[in-house]
Amino acid sequence: MDKKLIIEQDNDTSFVDVQKLFDHNKEILVKLSSLQEPIEIRDGDELLGAILPKNIYKKLCDQIEVDTNKNLKILLVDDTRLIISTAKRYLNKLQFHNIQQSMDLDEGYKLFKEYNPDMVILDIVMPETQRFESGIDLLQTIKKEKNNTIVIMLTGSSERETIVRCLSNGANAYLLKPFNFDRLKETLNSLL
Repeated sequence: MDKKLIIEQDNDTSFVDVQKLFDHNKEILVKLSSLQEPIEIRDGDELLGAILPKNIYKKLCDQIEVDTNKNLKILLVDDTRLIISTAKRYLNKLQFHNIQQSMDLDEGYKLFKEYNPDMVILDIVMPETQRFESGIDLLQTIKKEKNNTIVIMLTGSSERETIVRCLSNGANAYLLKPFNFDRLKETLNSLL
């Protein structure tokens, strides 16, 4: 289903290219206050190379990001309630709402199998379970079973060895705990 956006122009007069907007296969309807009728910009149209004020471009990109995020399935696996609730609050603020959570590695794996998430945010240091010694063991299993799953590792350690171990086992990124909203947003933007 095509998505259409109507965005009013404000007074910013700087311009940028809108080519990037069509990476998401969405139809965008932009209403400029200087026009009597809205203009439509579609992928493949001659208007594809059109230029828009920066503030409108940013609003369009933000809206596309919101639309894209709504369907992304995320699994949080951490044994600290505060980390789970903070991560969930930050993700909701970024318009990610399709979230499952676990405070146990075995249960996290079970949810991974049932829920089939697009992304897993996973703590490294968690209590050992029958199947997994640490979050890195679960990371290895996730990447073996579904390599295209995005995995962000959470760690309280900034030791190079820990970070290298995560990345060499297939993690797409890592976040040092405690992490803040901007750091999570920056990490997600670099991966999506």
